[in-house]
Amino acid sequence: MMRRRDRGIVRTTAARTGAIAAIAAMAAVITAIAALAVGAASASAQLATTQLQESYQAYDLFEGYKPATFNKCTKPEPIYISEPAAPGRYPVLVYLHGTLADLGGNQEGQQVAALAAAQGFVAAAFTYSDISPTEASVDGQANCMFNTGSPGNAISQVCALAEADCSQGFLVSGFSAGGAIAMRAKNFNPWVQAAWAMGVSGPAVASALATPEGTRALPNNRLRIDVGQRDVQVTDPSTGQVTFNLTDLNALTGQDCTTADCLAPDGSGYYVVQNSEVADGVADHCYWMRVNKLVPTNSCTWSPTFDPGFVPPSTAPWGLVASLDWLRAQLGTSVPSAAPSLGAAPSAAPGAVTAPWASAGGRKQRGAKHHRRARRHSHHHRRHTTHRRHHSAKRRHRSTHGRHRRG
Repeated sequence: MMRRRDRGIVRTTAARTGAIAAIAAMAAVITAIAALAVGAASASAQLATTQLQESYQAYDLFEGYKPATFNKCTKPEPIYISEPAAPGRYPVLVYLHGTLADLGGNQEGQQVAALAAAQGFVAAAFTYSDISPTEASVDGQANCMFNTGSPGNAISQVCALAEADCSQGFLVSGFSAGGAIAMRAKNFNPWVQAAWAMGVSGPAVASALATPEGTRALPNNRLRIDVGQRDVQVTDPSTGQVTFNLTDLNALTGQDCTTADCLAPDGSGYYVVQNSEVADGVADHCYWMRVNKLVPTNSCTWSPTFDPGFVPPSTAPWGLVASLDWLRAQLGTSVPSAAPSLGAAPSAAPGAVTAPWASAGGRKQRGAKHHRRARRHSHHHRRHTTHRRHHSAKRRHRSTHGRHRRG
C-alpha cells in the first residue's frame, strides 16, 4: 500500500512533468508563430516609404485635332511618387492607372506606387485624362509621358530625383488603358526595359503587336500580361460551358497557348486569373481589386481595396511580388548602346551612354542659381543706373538754378 508521503511525491512529480510539458508546448507554439512571422516578412520584404509629388505636361485631348507638328502636351497633371525612406538609389517603376481613375484623384495609382516602393522601387504614378482611349490618344499620352524631347515630360521629372536610378533603364506597368500606354512606352523612349500590363486582352491592332507583325517597339519577351477570366471567357448559351478566347492574348504576347497559364520560362507571356483564385470569386476586368459593395458583381472602383492574392506577401503568379520580381530581372537587358537623340554627355566614356535625365536635377539647380544671380545683378545695375541719373539731374538743376540767380 502506497504511503501518503509517496503519493504526494508522485503527484508533485506528475505536476512538475505536466508543467514542463506545457512550457515546452508553449515554446513550440511561440517558435512556430515566430517562424511564420519571419517567413511573412521575408516574403513581403516591406520597406518604410515616403511620398512626394511632382507634375508634368500631359496630353490634352482637346489638342488632338491639331497637326502632328503642334505641341499637344499642354495639360498639367500630377505625378504621385513613393520611394523607400532609407537613403540610396533604387530602380524606377512607372504605374499608369485605368480609364477615369484620374477623376478619383488617382487613388489607384497612389496605392500601387506605395506598395511598389515598399518592395524597393522609386514608384511613380502618372496621372492622365482619357475618356475613350484610341490608338492616337494612347500614343499621345505615351509621347507626353516618356519622350524626353517633349517639354515638361514626366519621366525626366522622376529620373532626376536623387533616389531614382535610371542608369539601367526603367520599368513600366499599367492597368487597362494604362496598360496599353505602358506597352507603347518603348516607342517613345528606348530606355524602357519591360512592361507589365493588367487588364489588357486586346484588341490585337498593329500598334499593340511587336514588330515585325506590328509597330510596337517592346519585344514579346519583355511583356507580361495578366487578365481576369471574365475578359476572355465565352459561355455556350445552350450548355453553359465556359471556354477562354485567347486569340488576342496570344497575338499580343507572341505566344500560342490554349491554357490560362501561358507564362514562358523567362516569365514573359500572359496569365488568366480565374474566379477560384480571387477571394471574392469575381475575376472580372478589375480582378486584382475587391468587389464594389454597391455592385457586388463588379470589382472596379476609384478607391480600390486589393485582393489578398495581389498584395504582399502573396507570391501568386499574377500578384504584385511575382510581377515586380520579373520586372526587376529585366533591368539593364536592353540599355541602348548608342542614343544620339538622348544626348550623350561630353564627359561620358567611349561607348557609354548618358540618359538625358542623368544630370537634369543639377542643371535645374544651376540654372535656377544662375537665374537668381543674374536677377540680382540686373537689380543692382538698375539701382546704380537710377542713382547716377538722379545725381546728374540734381547737378543740372543746381547749375541751371545758379545761372538764373546769376542772371
